[in-house]
Amino acid sequence: MKSDGTLLPLVDRIRTGALVAGAVGAVLGIVGFATDRFHFDRAYLFSYVFILGITLGSLALLMLHRQLGGAWGFLVRRPLESAAMTLPLMAVLFIPILVDLDRIYPWVNHRPGAEVEHGGNPRAEGTLNPADEPLAKGSPVRVTHDTNQAAGPGSSGVLRDPLELHTLDLFAFKRFWLNPTSFTVRVAIYFFLWIVLAAILVIGSRRQDETGSYRLAYGLQALSAPGLVLYFISVSLALIDWGMSLEPDWYSSLYGVLLIIGQGVSAIAFITGVAAVISRRGETGTLDTPDTFNDLGNLMLCFTMLWAYLSFSQFLIIWAGNLAEEIPWYSRRLKGGWQHIGQFLMAFHFFVPFLILLCRPVKRNVRWLWKVAALMLVAHLVDVYWLIAPSFSPPTAEGEPTSIHLPLSGVNWLDFVMPIGLGGIWLSTFLWILKGKPLLVTSDPELLPALKQAAGGH
Repeated sequence: MKSDGTLLPLVDRIRTGALVAGAVGAVLGIVGFATDRFHFDRAYLFSYVFILGITLGSLALLMLHRQLGGAWGFLVRRPLESAAMTLPLMAVLFIPILVDLDRIYPWVNHRPGAEVEHGGNPRAEGTLNPADEPLAKGSPVRVTHDTNQAAGPGSSGVLRDPLELHTLDLFAFKRFWLNPTSFTVRVAIYFFLWIVLAAILVIGSRRQDETGSYRLAYGLQALSAPGLVLYFISVSLALIDWGMSLEPDWYSSLYGVLLIIGQGVSAIAFITGVAAVISRRGETGTLDTPDTFNDLGNLMLCFTMLWAYLSFSQFLIIWAGNLAEEIPWYSRRLKGGWQHIGQFLMAFHFFVPFLILLCRPVKRNVRWLWKVAALMLVAHLVDVYWLIAPSFSPPTAEGEPTSIHLPLSGVNWLDFVMPIGLGGIWLSTFLWILKGKPLLVTSDPELLPALKQAAGGH
């Protein structure tokens, strides 16, 4: 970053403010951890998933630009690299989740399928009343997580297809996948892959500028294609582990993809805001043209449409299927006040930004575009909250989670503190990394065509 420009003092001021917010949030978070562990875990998890989404989304956009090119990527390459290099910090911040693993995830204390692991006899684990008659062959079985509670209306059990009695290998796989040891090993693998991939791209980019090697540039381009595939697979599995397994009876083949697109929404919105700041300080050369911001606006529009399409597709498939294993996930999000958040998301995560971003003059005006980006970032934070928070059920006096899920009135002060605290820590780290980098790319085979594109082809 240019030391003689006006951007450096601004970065220092923003970083100082972020550090203060992060420190205050950390102190309040410690208080919440000591006094209200349930709400702390819930707030920490959804805040973490949101912040990690910006980090991983930036890594994906970095690889996407290596494949597609364009002036927009050269404008934001350094911020994207700086965001991706916060992955070691995110690995450290995952520790509180590992510490409270048994409080967050119900499968830690209740193995999936344990009720039917003895030759398809659910009575072996005491899930049914001993006075019940033996089950007829082919009749549905109601499986519960609470071994002291008979199944019935309002219980934690769901009706199972009778064929599942003959597919114990599925339960065996769930028990293998959903246990603390394999979960922790997978966390280590995920972060190892992401950090290595980010380090190769960032160090290679810096080396490329130092040497002017076009071979290195093409090598990083070649790496980005399989890197995107690796990102998609690993992030999907991680989000299934960290989000979908909060309700291990529920499943959706679109869940991981939906959150990946959400990462794209948050990353492009955040990075557009950063581009708006640095462009107004005159330190982006000739890249900050209306055409460049129009490209960023088009990316925001693309991710917004993809998010809406996948969100509606998941809802339509589950609602039309009307399966007892799937419907409760949406049922609890469409009552108890949670439906109002769903309405907010329809309005401000899709319709409002979609209609605004259809207007070309808005996308070409940075003063308007950063405001749309800020709206999308806030809306996606609410979206992550809506996806994760309703899955938490309060513990009983014995410390076990119940089958009762809190209504929206259960919103806690930690739900506001933790995003600010984690966000402040992350933003200060991001700016510290960005501050130590040259702001503009100096050597790349695609740079000259991108500059001509930004200049309108002249």
